Amino acid sequence: SLAVGLSDQDIADLAKWFSSLPPLEWEENTDITQAAQTLVFLGDSKRVVTPCSACHGTDGRGEVMDVPALTGQQFDYLKKALQDYKTGKRHNDIYSRMRLIVEQLDKQEIEGLAEYYSGVER
Repeated sequence: SLAVGLSDQDIADLAKWFSSLPPLEWEENTDITQAAQTLVFLGDSKRVVTPCSACHGTDGRGEVMDVPALTGQQFDYLKKALQDYKTGKRHNDIYSRMRLIVEQLDKQEIEGLAEYYSGVER
């Protein structure tokens, strides 16, 4: 984990810095946005891709114990996390749930999901 070895003050300083970052500004690409919303709310049964909302909730807050909030996260963070699940570099998902889903997504879908969730208000 990245936080191992950080003091309470380090964590507080990092939290303050991240919360000071402005929301990402992006031009909405309607096709990407619609595709991302389809994945969020419907998934893709042909590829056995569960809707994101099934675990992370319809608002992306992930209020279940082992499911993180996606709403309002930074675009770059979400994109990298999804890419790392896809390549297997990241594997902190219980029962490989995220890896099994994300390995079926293409680059545009990953970017679309990162855009979607980074643009949703907390």
